[in-house]
Amino acid sequence: MFRAKTVRRAPKKPSASVSVDISGASTTTSNPGTATNTVERNSNVLSTENALSALLDAESKSAVHRPWLRLERGLRMRLLRAYVDKQTEMAQSERVDLLFALVEALDRKLLNSKSQITYNQETGEIVEINALKIIRPAESKVVFRIEPPNRSTKKVRRTSDSD
Repeated sequence: MFRAKTVRRAPKKPSASVSVDISGASTTTSNPGTATNTVERNSNVLSTENALSALLDAESKSAVHRPWLRLERGLRMRLLRAYVDKQTEMAQSERVDLLFALVEALDRKLLNSKSQITYNQETGEIVEINALKIIRPAESKVVFRIEPPNRSTKKVRRTSDSD
């Protein structure tokens, strides 16, 4: 209901003239000693950025050498695409269908066990997808099926003490 009264103030005037160089750092022209400090800070920032980007590059390269279960979803998708691209005996439309089936199985968590996928950690490649079944009926479209893992438990019979 009540509004606060706003007061407009005049913008602050800079005390010294400011110029911007190409690197994006601002330097003042009134004191030459601060310009060298700014350049030193810029070089420190650039070296820190370079070190950070080198660290991230090394981490992304080493991420592929983790076990299949420890890979992030994006890396798994990239490896599945590479596996589909290696299937040269298939037509392009079949490769698209295969990739769609593999991504759907990945989303349904059917490719999360070692028994489903054979993955080489040293090379960072999928060797084989054990759960993949390719059904080629006569004169119809190829069907790709990902079979879920067998999760049967062993039943243990207990002998009763009353016998």
